[in-house]
Amino acid sequence: MDLTNLFYQGDNLDVRIIKKFERDLIRIYKTALENIRAELAQIYSIYGEKPDPAMLRRTGRLKALQRNIQLELLKIPNAFNATLKEAIVTVYEQAYNWTGFISESSLQTGLDFTKLSTSAIRAAVFNPYDKIKWSTRNLKNIGAMIDRVRNNITEGLIQGWGFSKTAHELTNELNIGISKSSRIVWTETHRAQQAGRLLGMNKVIDAAEKIGMKALKHWDAINDKHSHKIKGTKIKNHVEMESIDPNAEGLFLFTTMDGIKKLVEGPGLTGTSDDIQCRCQLTMKFLDAKQGNNKIPKTFNKWKEERL
Repeated sequence: MDLTNLFYQGDNLDVRIIKKFERDLIRIYKTALENIRAELAQIYSIYGEKPDPAMLRRTGRLKALQRNIQLELLKIPNAFNATLKEAIVTVYEQAYNWTGFISESSLQTGLDFTKLSTSAIRAAVFNPYDKIKWSTRNLKNIGAMIDRVRNNITEGLIQGWGFSKTAHELTNELNIGISKSSRIVWTETHRAQQAGRLLGMNKVIDAAEKIGMKALKHWDAINDKHSHKIKGTKIKNHVEMESIDPNAEGLFLFTTMDGIKKLVEGPGLTGTSDDIQCRCQLTMKFLDAKQGNNKIPKTFNKWKEERL
């Protein structure tokens, strides 16, 4: 019994959640952009379309502008981290629950799923799997963006740019920040999704064994136009994982882009740069599945209500 299509349905549910958090992220940047534009507009309204940078330095307005820009942009990391942490917890729990739902409903057999506590989720997802340090990477991105924004605005004043051009350059820089932060959101929620799914699968595999069935994990390499790419080329090592079964401990032998072989728990969980923008999925199938006669709820929400 192959559950691949059912896992795809769960992936679609997760994508809706992730897109909601991505919209929240964009609002954080847009708020910063609006506030900085207002600061700039005040400078131009007072000193005209070509403010004299030397005069702005003498009066302290340039230093004050740079300080206010920095303070505004430094609000982003805390808001971003809070948004991303909530996304990670939500997606992890959803992936775990969905794995239980489709397994029990497919077999019409209870597999002893229990509700996860928030503390257990946070301990599971923020400690062992965060090997590429998303919070550190985001702070580094924000720091670089602050330098670019301040330099661009100063350069614009020196070059005599008007408000429109200066504001345009500012918008471009923040859009770059949004793009980099969005990449972190998708990478880390994918990691959380696969980690939650893995926890659910391990529970299913153990429970299935107790009733005389075998369940097998599978690395499903998503090989489409949105798949992980480098310089426009699909990542061959991800695609090759389709043909590799897990070992007796449930680990996959993965070859990184750097050619290093290592045993990993699944896609998005390698702890290497291969996880960035990876869209591969863990799926599962039952071997010699036996249909039970338990009345398992037919909808996901009903299942959560009754089974958890």
